[in-house]
Amino acid sequence: MPGQIIARGKRVWLVRVFLGRDPATGKRAYLNNTVHGSKKDAEGDLGEALRERDLGGTVHSKATVNTLLQGLLLDY
Repeated sequence: MPGQIIARGKRVWLVRVFLGRDPATGKRAYLNNTVHGSKKDAEGDLGEALRERDLGGTVHSKATVNTLLQGLLLDY
């Protein structure tokens, strides 16, 4: 399941996108974003986040520069 929309209150939604696993710890990594508005707004936000992730664009995460560089160097 690449993404979820979870109701958090009246017109408040949690948009959650799976980013993969942290290579160092093996823990699952997610992008979480709270959307205030209609479910349609949350669906649009989810679509944008999934598209950005699939195209390899910038996804806001808590990964450190060191972790990102190690992952890049392991690819070579």
